[in-house]
Amino acid sequence: LQKFYTAVLPNALKKYNFLTPKQDSAYLLEHIPDSKETPIPPTDSKLREIKESKEHGVKTVPKPILKPVPKPIRMSLPPEADEWIRIGKAANAKLIKEFEKDKSHWRQRNSSSNPRVISGMIAPIPYSAFFADATVPGSCERTVHILHNCPYNQDWNPNYNKYQKLMTLAPGIDLAYILTNPIGPISPRDQVWVRCAVRYRGGYVVSLTSVNWKKIGPVSGVVRAE
Repeated sequence: LQKFYTAVLPNALKKYNFLTPKQDSAYLLEHIPDSKETPIPPTDSKLREIKESKEHGVKTVPKPILKPVPKPIRMSLPPEADEWIRIGKAANAKLIKEFEKDKSHWRQRNSSSNPRVISGMIAPIPYSAFFADATVPGSCERTVHILHNCPYNQDWNPNYNKYQKLMTLAPGIDLAYILTNPIGPISPRDQVWVRCAVRYRGGYVVSLTSVNWKKIGPVSGVVRAE
């Protein structure tokens, strides 16, 4: 974790500094829609307009623009698609629910402040779970872009031998295949993932859930992770 947050991810953010904020936003708007219609925060000029209206006694305040929710495009998806979509949405809902729980009883387990490794109990798991947080030198949009974009992620992440998006299932939900490189005595692993992503509290929630698909069968010399 220390190496990932202090070296690997920061180096990747520097590597893709040719991407503009507009490109990051365009990618995220296409691949990670809002979970519901969310008002766009007013710009500086809009805030000045609101302030001037109040100063002159005008009661009308410009209404925030609502971003429309993109309609899902369903094109010859496999029979398992509806179940995969359900699995993805359930995984995201669980992540948000766990995030919003009171974690006052959780404790930091390392001496570093960046990243912090924190552990505690999550029912009904009988053993301690952990999470890590860190500050990285890049915007939230850039970080999620290079983590979520399969070709970029495979390019900068030394753990990945292959990371490929297989199909779009619904707005913010897709199916991906990942094959890792061997690490020491650990043989390569592969998985078929349902990736579900939504915007949440000014950031993003992305869940990865392993599923089985008959078209992606076992690979010789590779262990199928679940």
